[in-house]
Amino acid sequence: MEGASKGKMPGSKFGNKWRNRQGEDEGMINEEPDVDFYSILNVSRDTSEEELRKAYLKLSRTFHSDKVSRRSPTEVQHANERFKLIQDAYETLKDPRKRAIYNMYGVDGLDLVGQSASQKGDADDPMGEMMEYGNPEAIKRVFERLSRRKMVSEYMSSVNAKSKFSAQINLSDFWDPYSRRFMLPEIRSATSKHKFDTQLTDADRLTLGGALHLEPGNNYTQIMGGLQHVFSSSTVGNCKVVTSLKSIETTTSLAHAIDPLTTAKVELFWGTGNLLRFLESERESRMTLLVNRQLGSNISTSLQYSINRQYGSQMMAATEYVGESWMGTGSVASTMDEMQIHAGVEMPVSAATRVGVSGAATVFSRQFRFSLDCSMDVTSENTVGVSLDCGSGGLTLTFSYERLGQKFEVPVFLAEELSTTALVSAIAVPAVVMGLFNLVILAPRERRKKRERLLERRRMYKDIVARERIKAEMDVKLIEDTVKRRRVEEQTVDGLIIVEAKYGESEAMAGIAMADGKDCAAHPLIANVTTALQYQVKQSKLTLTSAPKSQLVGFYDPCPKEEKKLRVLYMYKSQLHGTTIDDLDELRIPQKRHLIRHSKA
Repeated sequence: MEGASKGKMPGSKFGNKWRNRQGEDEGMINEEPDVDFYSILNVSRDTSEEELRKAYLKLSRTFHSDKVSRRSPTEVQHANERFKLIQDAYETLKDPRKRAIYNMYGVDGLDLVGQSASQKGDADDPMGEMMEYGNPEAIKRVFERLSRRKMVSEYMSSVNAKSKFSAQINLSDFWDPYSRRFMLPEIRSATSKHKFDTQLTDADRLTLGGALHLEPGNNYTQIMGGLQHVFSSSTVGNCKVVTSLKSIETTTSLAHAIDPLTTAKVELFWGTGNLLRFLESERESRMTLLVNRQLGSNISTSLQYSINRQYGSQMMAATEYVGESWMGTGSVASTMDEMQIHAGVEMPVSAATRVGVSGAATVFSRQFRFSLDCSMDVTSENTVGVSLDCGSGGLTLTFSYERLGQKFEVPVFLAEELSTTALVSAIAVPAVVMGLFNLVILAPRERRKKRERLLERRRMYKDIVARERIKAEMDVKLIEDTVKRRRVEEQTVDGLIIVEAKYGESEAMAGIAMADGKDCAAHPLIANVTTALQYQVKQSKLTLTSAPKSQLVGFYDPCPKEEKKLRVLYMYKSQLHGTTIDDLDELRIPQKRHLIRHSKA
């Protein structure tokens, strides 16, 4: 029952995905602000061509060169740059093909197909642009850190070295009151495995490895070699040989992609139990047919049929689901005289911690096994874990540590038979230890590192924020006359008047009252956008789409890559209103639920 006998969850798929989310803030962060054409024009992603044209014309009437010809040279230059950006956004979104490319791949996608007129710099020299606007010393530190990480990553990918050391400890006498006083930890066995592979040619990859197992009465050494050959983009062959003084095993397989969703594989296995007495030893041979089918973006199923010379035939059906927040597997395997069922679920409980539960049962022999796994990412390269395996064969608690493909594992055999005391202790003690480890060491360390990354990011973005703030102030100068005229029109009809509007980092905004009168220039993480927001008012209505607000006319991003809020205080029908929204929320005012108090203007 080899195909269905493994009780541990294959958590690597989820582990990598969740680890990648942890490392989002550690890349090159000092770059040009992301361009959002929908935010620039203040239109929704499903806007019509007519609405798009109206938004473009409204902005053009302010920033077109004919409208700013009497301004200062600096203001004229800024208006031309802003109009160029507005024009790029309009030209992209009005063209269905460009719009489709932009929706899928952003500005980078347009650059790749040569259809974007808003190039952000020399793509071959990204550091050149960063050095121009950023802090060279800070960038140097980031570059050196990324260079070291890249060097390690390239080395690991070139040789793909993996090691595993396991030492099994026997503590089963601890639960026996008669032998407890004589109990000493006993090392049952120790195993060391190592393998690496390297690319020989574009089509060939070589794998070499070895294993050493030490156990009373069962010591052995193994040497393994394998070769993978890519015949075509859809066909791959593998050959592996594992040999020792006691046995030799060969496995040959050929996998072929029938279509993008279906893969078929044929595997032939042959082995002998005693290499020194080759002619007299029993030989085992097996042929396996495997078909895997991707049923959807998150779910796949496989069918496996094996013919074994000694044990007969075996059939197995398995299903795997990989979602955003959990992963599940299930399988049923059967032979002529036995059936085994296996199921498991794995999910994250935090950004760095994952738990998995799995179980397996053999129907006719009435044996079962239950596993509970927990792993925690100490850093992006170090992982600690603990797992509890209990069943008909006893109770085993396993501790593990993994770094860069090197894994150390210590299985502790606690009891030959299940007992309440042993089971509760095996669950409670590791849970308390890992909880204290997280509370005392990991959580404070993560908060400190998060704070350090935040301060480093703000230092690196300081020059860019200052430059974007100057651009926003230029916008405000260019729209001031228009805003004054519209404000008078709104006052005449007792319409919508923006009293105060602030845009900035969420926590900083939470510490400031709705209308405290403080100058936003005194707070580096908050921008005053009162004039910019009044510019968006039309016929006593204001609508902002569910897109980042930082690229609206007169706005800028005071804290890139951080959560932001927009707080608005406005008068409508001589009554004071106020509301606060998240950066990506839609804003529609006036609304009655925003009413604060009655007051005559």
